[in-house]
Amino acid sequence: MIVTNKKQVKIYVNSLLLILKKKNALLSDFFQVGNELFLINAFICSSEKTRSFFLQNNSFDKLKYNILLELFPGISSLTKLFLDILLKKRHIYLLSSINDEFQEKFEKIQRISRIKIVISSSLSNDLNTLDKFYTQIIKVLKSSFKSTYYIFQIYFDPKLLGGIIFEHDTFFLDLSIKNSLKKLVNIS
Repeated sequence: MIVTNKKQVKIYVNSLLLILKKKNALLSDFFQVGNELFLINAFICSSEKTRSFFLQNNSFDKLKYNILLELFPGISSLTKLFLDILLKKRHIYLLSSINDEFQEKFEKIQRISRIKIVISSSLSNDLNTLDKFYTQIIKVLKSSFKSTYYIFQIYFDPKLLGGIIFEHDTFFLDLSIKNSLKKLVNIS
């Protein structure tokens, strides 16, 4: 059974953010730590076996730690120090939850918005059109949302036939040909 101590996770994340702020970390340092935690978490969640092994609170913390250092030899000194602390406290099993909480808080602090974009495969084949399209999207987003940075999660859906779908929090805009055809059929 996987147990997560939410209070402990928040303490770790707040401590990590405080360390970054106190050392006058550059934005790139925040991103680096966030990306390293994200990559470690991606490995942990990459299969049911690794997920089960890493998320169990058991006596294998030193082994988990050594595996992570072997797989990620170039991690920053701050992330390594953080892993050292988790090892000493026997809290390596909290890494996945710490990553999730860190990403969420960091995105709020830096005013980062995640935008889900679903496009048809025809649009993905024309890089010049896609580049112009993203330039237009960014202009629209800057006028619509109060974010400083945007993370685009791009998905290809061959069923769209053409067009695009945007999702951001409660904002949803479907400009796909598939949606237009559905509306046309419903009107008739």
